[in-house]
Amino acid sequence: MNSPDARLMLVADLIEYERWAMARALGSLRTIPRAPASAQPAADDPHAARARGILGHNCQARHLWLSRLGGVVQRPFDMFPAWSAGQIAQDAAGLDDAYSAWLERSARESPNCLDRIVAYKSLDGLAFESSAEEITAHVHNHGAYHRGQVARLVKLAGGSPARTDFIADREVDPAATVPAWRSSVMDRSRGEAPRDLALVFERAQLAETWATNIAIDSMRSVPAHNDSSAELSRARSVLAHTQETRHWWLSALGAIDAPPAQQGFAEQPIADSAARAAELDAHWTAYLARVTDADLAHVCELTSNNRPYRRLARDICMHVLLHGSYHRGQIAMLVTQAGGQRKSTDLIGFTRRSTPGATEPV
Repeated sequence: MNSPDARLMLVADLIEYERWAMARALGSLRTIPRAPASAQPAADDPHAARARGILGHNCQARHLWLSRLGGVVQRPFDMFPAWSAGQIAQDAAGLDDAYSAWLERSARESPNCLDRIVAYKSLDGLAFESSAEEITAHVHNHGAYHRGQVARLVKLAGGSPARTDFIADREVDPAATVPAWRSSVMDRSRGEAPRDLALVFERAQLAETWATNIAIDSMRSVPAHNDSSAELSRARSVLAHTQETRHWWLSALGAIDAPPAQQGFAEQPIADSAARAAELDAHWTAYLARVTDADLAHVCELTSNNRPYRRLARDICMHVLLHGSYHRGQIAMLVTQAGGQRKSTDLIGFTRRSTPGATEPV
């Protein structure tokens, strides 16, 4: 990627993150204990089969959206293909390369390629339009959402879930060459205060509020007789954890004084987590409204378990958003298991715009 544009470089980094995260998710499948050779028949673990189906679904969704962007030719859409781990890995690798090629080509053709409006029809034939930036943001949030579900399924199958947090692989090496986008942003900030990237995160924060409220509503749909179920209890813990994490990272950015009282998965009443989410939404909104792209290029010096490490403010913001999607995927699965109504929090559902058009299926 030759362009120093901060938005383009974020998308490029997310494509590489997707490559890394898929490899780790597939690797976690190999930790699931195999059925004894003597088993008659040696049935596949249903959780493992479902996890593979979800990862295959991620590939199918990525291909569908890339075809709408003009990066590949559309293929028949199988919602949850019965692929092997090897087939998933092969398809995912091809998609990673295809997304990178599409972004490189698009950036050469126009520096404003992410603002291009794409018209398309949903699988049920409804006409919509979205910007290329909105589509790529959805693809990466969608991937994180389903990796959260895969992690839970791997654990239920007796395996070891992989950590696929965006922030995990974003160490800043002080001796490394400054990324082109960061150097450009810092240079520009001496004469002006660009907010191109900051506006991306401002819009994403609006979507985060929307999605969190939907997840909370879905938890409240669980029948009263299942209020004490293990599944809803876990969903409450996951929701509380996401808010504690949002608070912790906001304090790491220097945008809020006190860190949360606790981290982890301590269960909290839904009403308490909802109030906490609203409070943190206000803090995140205020922070993102005042930062510039130069602020997002700032290197934050942090400590975890007495070990110092460095992360860009941009990467912290991106991690918080993907982390929320990851855990909303788990909440949706838990709500369904507890007898509640799962509700879609797909980012594209928040950003897309309806357009007049035919209603023939795609």
